[in-house]
Amino acid sequence: MAVYTWTWLTLFASTGTLSCCALPILLVTLGLGATVAALSSAFPFLLVLSEHKILVFTFSGFLLGLAGRMLFWTAKECPADPRLGALCARTQVWNRRIYW
Repeated sequence: MAVYTWTWLTLFASTGTLSCCALPILLVTLGLGATVAALSSAFPFLLVLSEHKILVFTFSGFLLGLAGRMLFWTAKECPADPRLGALCARTQVWNRRIYW
């Protein structure tokens, strides 16, 4: 698979983890339990994700690990053009920051 395909899969998996588990926990912690109930009734797929949270977390962790491997252990070559090379280098720095 292409690198971009793995990147999109990782983004999808982490969004699933965030929406099923992390966001509801944060909202309940802040005292917004009614908001969680409203979200659960408006978006029933959240209940399906939370029922299979072990699978969702495992899949997300695997894809995040794979994304980290591709981010840090693959050879990234920036263009020879100075302007595009600087943009490429800056993008790689931001990719690493966002990953961590």
